Amino acid sequence: MGQVKQLLAEKTFNPSDCSVSNRGVVELCECIHLHWGNVRLEFDPATFQKFVTLVLTASCALTTIPSDDWGKYDENSVTLSAIAIEPSERRDVDKAKLELNEDGSFHLHIGDVRFEGGMDGAPLVVNAMVRHVVPYRFALLSLNDIDPFDASHFEDGDYWKGKDSEDTADHRRGVETVKVFVSQGKRIRPILVTPLGENKYKRLDGFKRYMAAKELGRTQIACLVTPNAQAGGAQQGQPFIIEEDEWKDLQQSSQK
Repeated sequence: MGQVKQLLAEKTFNPSDCSVSNRGVVELCECIHLHWGNVRLEFDPATFQKFVTLVLTASCALTTIPSDDWGKYDENSVTLSAIAIEPSERRDVDKAKLELNEDGSFHLHIGDVRFEGGMDGAPLVVNAMVRHVVPYRFALLSLNDIDPFDASHFEDGDYWKGKDSEDTADHRRGVETVKVFVSQGKRIRPILVTPLGENKYKRLDGFKRYMAAKELGRTQIACLVTPNAQAGGAQQGQPFIIEEDEWKDLQQSSQK
């Protein structure tokens, strides 16, 4: 078992947010799915048989170790069973995606593993990925130093508009929602920006939050500044509100 070099993120899940946390199921679909709690593993039939052999062998080996000794292997693990897996036996090894579902859950696919969780955990997963894959620094920036517009958000005289009337209406509702949260004293998630030049920045994510701050007469807004100009979707699916512990974590991680 490898030693932990750095804890990227940590949060206690509410079991009610993870509707499948007590599930143990093996399904035959387009392949074999092994659901164990919030994790799904995918196998082809031959590889599944190898997996079963692996587990049975480990189970037999475990019976030879006194249960009182199990806790002694935190630092130095003992291999109970091992088997070689050929690359051709892995499914979707190049797959990596995060899905937000209509029922409020999320799926994180990494290769042939899928982790399932409730929306309470989705921001944690996304932030851990953004924080350590997309480098950034935390900063309070002047609204006047940030260009908020792009191919989907247009300047319209003294106002703004979306791609079409429906998109504009959707953004208008979002802006008003953020303004309500601000009036309630809620902490708003920092927007994502990238440098354009000396003291100038381009908004990558957070148009509604930016416009809400501007309409409320604010002069500054909390930002995550990243040199990666392609990171525009990094905050997709995250809520407007950020919890206090997550806010502090963002600031501390930025200072490392």
